[in-house]
Amino acid sequence: MHFQPTRFEDILKDLKLDSKDRQILELCHKHSKHELELELLKKGNELELLKKGNELELLKKGNELELLKKDHEHQLDKLKTELSAANWENLKHLKLVQGMLEPDDREVVDVTEVRARMERHNDHYQAEQKQRFDSKRKPVHLYSEGDLVLIKITSTPATGVSHKLLPKWRGPFRITKVLGNDRYEVADIPGSCRSRLRYSGVAGVDNMRPWIYCE
Repeated sequence: MHFQPTRFEDILKDLKLDSKDRQILELCHKHSKHELELELLKKGNELELLKKGNELELLKKGNELELLKKDHEHQLDKLKTELSAANWENLKHLKLVQGMLEPDDREVVDVTEVRARMERHNDHYQAEQKQRFDSKRKPVHLYSEGDLVLIKITSTPATGVSHKLLPKWRGPFRITKVLGNDRYEVADIPGSCRSRLRYSGVAGVDNMRPWIYCE
């Protein structure tokens, strides 16, 4: 046996009411129906908002999980790199120790012969470099005692004036003694003292040139 819902109009027909009471009941029914629809609409909106809020919360949780996953993968890669480097260092140390402990089947090298071969190679290389350097050098000018020479000015005091037009040589000086190794003792000539004291010093041939110089 199935229950059949009773319509509101059928109930009104069963009730023997006058037209005024009938209108009042119809208005009450419509008002209750309208309130029920509004309540259902309100509940539907709340459910929709709750659903959207849940979706946003799930999306936020998903993003956080994705960031945690990426950070975890980065830490794993970093750990793998560190472990690989540590294992490589341990492997190199192990191979070194193993090579020191285990006998070596390679041919024994004569250290004296290797040293002699390296010395011969070094002497040959030095001779080549000296020949290359000497090929671009001019012959050294030899001086004798009594020769007049000019001395190159290698430094000048800082006076704030440009040095471009200053003289590059000073003199003449007279050679008073030959010292060897291309070194000469020089002194002021009589009557040409440039200061209160008479100058006397040692000069190298690379900073000297004859008083009468012809290129």
